[in-house]
Amino acid sequence: MVVLFMITFIVAVCAAEALRANNGMNLGMK
Repeated sequence: MVVLFMITFIVAVCAAEALRANNGMNLGMK
């Protein structure tokens, strides 16, 4: 269960980083 929690946490962090990077690129293009 702990491993599953760690994997879920890592995936969530990666998703947040990807969304932030996309937002930064969109702002840069505008």
